[in-house]
Amino acid sequence: MYKACIIDDENNSREVLELMISENHPEITISGTASNITEGMELIRRHQPDILFLDVEMPGGSGFDLVRQLQEPLPQIIFCTAYGHYAIKAIECSALAYLLKPVSSQKLHEAIEKARMKSNPLQRSLQRNVLEEQLSPAKEPTRFLINTVEDTKVIRFDEVVCCVAESNYTKIHLSDGSKVLASKTLKDFETILYQPHFFRIHHSYLINLNYIRRIIKTDGCMVELPDNVMLDVSRTKRDELMQKVAAL
Repeated sequence: MYKACIIDDENNSREVLELMISENHPEITISGTASNITEGMELIRRHQPDILFLDVEMPGGSGFDLVRQLQEPLPQIIFCTAYGHYAIKAIECSALAYLLKPVSSQKLHEAIEKARMKSNPLQRSLQRNVLEEQLSPAKEPTRFLINTVEDTKVIRFDEVVCCVAESNYTKIHLSDGSKVLASKTLKDFETILYQPHFFRIHHSYLINLNYIRRIIKTDGCMVELPDNVMLDVSRTKRDELMQKVAAL
């Protein structure tokens, strides 16, 4: 069994979410709900939940303010909010679920499954370190988390050579020659790897411009990356690619 808490200033949202969880996830017990940060912190201290369903904008502070105050062990955090414009990068980089209201049953199920998979002390510690880095206003994020079947990997931005789309998955090529298959789309990684030296050269490829060895212009356009990786550049991206490389 897993304990969960819901912190949301909207009474209807709390009730709907609690009903969805109780009807579809009998393995989760809702230990309590709160409508603001102060009540929420007390609720968490009292129940030590495994999973925390958290709104962003609430009276007395944001959900991120609450996260900064949390003590170990850190619960698995699932944001449920109507505001998607400023937090998605932080959440995606930290591999935490971010659900936009109204929350669908399928999205909620997927988020809960992710949270259950990551509920162990080591992974919680990794998530906390990366999340704090993402939410620190004075610090530019340098890494992100990827969940695999075997473990949770901490990957630095500068390790990423390129990302290759494979249906709804993405294969990440790293500078040490290894590859990681992630259950996120290439569009997701455009959000995660938002720094200027990452550029999508093709609908299937996102590359780190710092790893380009050469640009081949015969028979179309291709880039050569380490380990003799050759990737096509789409016609519409060629001029922009040249401009970005020249600006490095």
